[in-house]
Amino acid sequence: MDMKIVKTLKSELDKVTQIIESSSISDLTSETKKNTNLSAEVNETLSLLERCAQIVDTHENQTKPLLRVLHHFACSGGTVIAKILSSLPNVYLLSEVHPTTMLHLGNGEPRYLPSDLIAQSRYAQIPDIDSLALKIFSKSVKQINDHVVTVGGHLIIRDHSHSDFCIGSTFRTSSQVADCLVEDFELLRVVTVRDPIDSYLSLLSSKWDHFDPKGFDEYCRRYLVFISEYRQEHIFKYESFLNDPSLVISKIASHLNLPFSERVFDFFDIYKMSGDSGRVSSKIEARPRRDLSDELKKEISQSEFYAHLREKLEY
Repeated sequence: MDMKIVKTLKSELDKVTQIIESSSISDLTSETKKNTNLSAEVNETLSLLERCAQIVDTHENQTKPLLRVLHHFACSGGTVIAKILSSLPNVYLLSEVHPTTMLHLGNGEPRYLPSDLIAQSRYAQIPDIDSLALKIFSKSVKQINDHVVTVGGHLIIRDHSHSDFCIGSTFRTSSQVADCLVEDFELLRVVTVRDPIDSYLSLLSSKWDHFDPKGFDEYCRRYLVFISEYRQEHIFKYESFLNDPSLVISKIASHLNLPFSERVFDFFDIYKMSGDSGRVSSKIEARPRRDLSDELKKEISQSEFYAHLREKLEY
């Protein structure tokens, strides 16, 4: 049953009840009280109202299924953390997903994507495609999660945050993945971060600075917006992970209500996933910072957004 229809019906019946009560049924003449048809209609209306109220209350009190969501900027160490999480017992991770991104489609001829119904809908030029994409995405995630839960597993969605915050001249103020799914799921969310200087250097090296205007200050402005929807306990540093991988992964697993095993570090590197642009070794260790040009050093020293970001993230 469509809950919007039920709620609308309940609202209309509330109005009817108010009208009936304002007519002071108890003050009606004895002759009117004898009108059994009116009494029957009133009782039927009140009974229907009670049933609608029960349906609404039952729906609103139902526990939503849990869904874990992992967020991070590109080149911030998110892939290795995602690999480790996906290697935990009975955990399945969908990597770099987003309902409306077109970054993977490129600007040339249509690509062969036979199972990507959102992409095929774009190629078909279906009207109001973004609205349709959100519906396809949310229903698909629900079906996948139901299946994973049925087989005794736990699903993680790795959000492609880059599509929200680092493409084009405008950007969102919140995760579209989370906004799309929050009505159907109880979301457990974590965000991993890296020193913005290091992630920006890696971004430039990969030629993934898809935003406009360019520059470190603009990057930090978007980074600040990205982390603004998270509390401090949701944020985990890549550098802390490098210092003590077991501790940080166990904390993330606890926050996401996932089982943790130390053995995960023995075989996580066998998993392949998109976004694996940096680390090629299974050895988890810090690497030297890339060289800074004089121009970038000047940008960093003059960036007000970086100063705010460094303070907020405690770098």
